[in-house]
Amino acid sequence: MQIMCGSTDLTNRLLSYKRKVYFPEHKLIGNAPTAKVDIELVNDDNAITEALLQNTFTITEGSVITGVFSVLEKPQKYTKKLSLELYDNMCKTDIPYKSQLVYDEEHNITILQQLTEMSTLAGVVINTADLPTSVLTKVIGWIDTTYSIRTYIAWIAELAGMNAMCDSTGTIRFYDLSTTADITTDTLSDYSTEELWTLGKVRFDDGLNIYEYPERTEDNTLYISNKNLYFDSRNFAQAIYDKYDGFSVMIADKICMPSVDTLRLGQIINYNSEFSFMVLDLTSTYTGGSYCDFDISGLLESKETEGTVVRYDDSLRIKKIQTVVDNINNQLSIIAQDVEDNKSFISEFTISPQEISSTVESAVVQDDLSVYATKSELSQTSEQISATLTQTITSVDGKVETIKGGVDVTLDNDQTIVTIGNSASAVRGQFTNTGVNFINPQGDSLAWLDTESLGATELSVGNPNEEHKDQRWRIFTRENGSHLTFTKHN
Repeated sequence: MQIMCGSTDLTNRLLSYKRKVYFPEHKLIGNAPTAKVDIELVNDDNAITEALLQNTFTITEGSVITGVFSVLEKPQKYTKKLSLELYDNMCKTDIPYKSQLVYDEEHNITILQQLTEMSTLAGVVINTADLPTSVLTKVIGWIDTTYSIRTYIAWIAELAGMNAMCDSTGTIRFYDLSTTADITTDTLSDYSTEELWTLGKVRFDDGLNIYEYPERTEDNTLYISNKNLYFDSRNFAQAIYDKYDGFSVMIADKICMPSVDTLRLGQIINYNSEFSFMVLDLTSTYTGGSYCDFDISGLLESKETEGTVVRYDDSLRIKKIQTVVDNINNQLSIIAQDVEDNKSFISEFTISPQEISSTVESAVVQDDLSVYATKSELSQTSEQISATLTQTITSVDGKVETIKGGVDVTLDNDQTIVTIGNSASAVRGQFTNTGVNFINPQGDSLAWLDTESLGATELSVGNPNEEHKDQRWRIFTRENGSHLTFTKHN
C-alpha cells in the first residue's frame, strides 16, 4: 500500500483506508462508475495543507497502481487526524454536456466527435480504441444539454455492450464484460449464492419501441436502459447478444476474500471450480501492514429498470424527439424539442384512455429584453373538445402581459355549447343548438339570437338581465312568419 499526494509520500501517515466502486442498480452493462476512497491520515505536525491537497493522489494497492484520485471538498479544519474523500477522474464528467456541435443533416455528427468534445469539456482523457466502429461512426441528430457527460458516456458504453471506467492513469476507457474466469481462488472466507444467471436475450423497451434479440423466453433477459437515447435499432441488441452468447455466472453476495492485484468490476472469479461470479460491487479495506481485504457483491438485477441519469436545470440546448411511457397513469407522451438560448419550440402529444391532448409552444427573445411567447392547447374527451391559444410578453423584470386577441374554442357536448374567445377577447361568442350569444370581457351579453324564446326566432341587443330589460332591443318573428316586429322594452 502506498499513498502519494503529488510527490509527497503519505503512506506512513495512513490510519485507515477504504476504496469502493460499484455498478449502480446491479446492471451488467451501461455503467460509468466513480471510485471513491475514504482515508484517515495523521497530521499532528500540520504537514498536510490545503496547498498540498491541490495535487492528485496516486494510490497503489499491492504491487500495482490502483488509480489517480482528487479531493473534491477540502477540509474545513486541518486537525491532527484528517479524514479525506477522494474520487477518480470519472467525477469530472458530472457536468452538463453543453455541446457546441451542429446537429443537422449537413454536418452528420458522430459519437466519436461527441466523445472528443466531451473529453475537452470535462478535462479528462477518453480512450475510444476499444469501442466498435458501428458505435463510433453512428450519426447523431439530437442533443440535450440537461444530461450530464457521464450519462452520455454510460449510454454509449451500453450501446456497445460495455462499461466505462477509469484506468490506473486516470484515463476513461471502455471495457467488455469478461466471459470466462479471470481469477481462480480457493480462499473465500465468506459468501452466499442465489442462482445461475444465463443470458437468454437482450431487450430494449421504452413503451413505444421494442428492440430485442433473439425472440425467445428461455433463460434471463439483459435489459437495456429505456432512457438510452442512442439505442434505436435491433442491430445493437443482436450485436450485444452475439458478443455474450453463452454468458453465465452465479448470482452471489457477501463475498470476502484477500485482495487481488488489478481486479476490476466486470471481471469473473472462479471459486474452487465450484462456481463463477462477476464482480459488480467492490470494496477494498486496508487493515494494517501490507494487506487489503476485498468485500465483493455479484448481485444482478433481473428486472427491467429505467436507469438513473443526472439532469441539470439549465436547459440551454435541446434538439430531440422523445417518448415517455407512464404505465402507472396509463399514459403515453411524445415530446419534440428545439431549445437554445434565445428561442424555444416544444410540442407535446399525450394520449390516455380518458383524453387526447396536444400542446405547441414557442418563445423567442426580442432585443434581449423580453420574451414573446405563444401557446396553443387542444384537448379532446368523449364529452368535450377544447382549444386555447394564448400570447404573452414577459419583460426583463419578469412582468407578464397577456396580449389581447387570445382565442379559446370549447365544444361541450353536455351543454351543447361552442365558445370562441376568452376573457382577454373584446367579444367572445357562444354557439348552441338554439342560438348565439355574444359576451363582453365581464361576461355580460351584448347580443344574442334565441330560437326558443316565445315560440319565435329572436335577436336581442343590449342588457340580457330581466331587471334591465328596458336597456335592450328585440327583433323577432312569430311562428307563422307573418310579420317582423322591432320592440324596445320599457
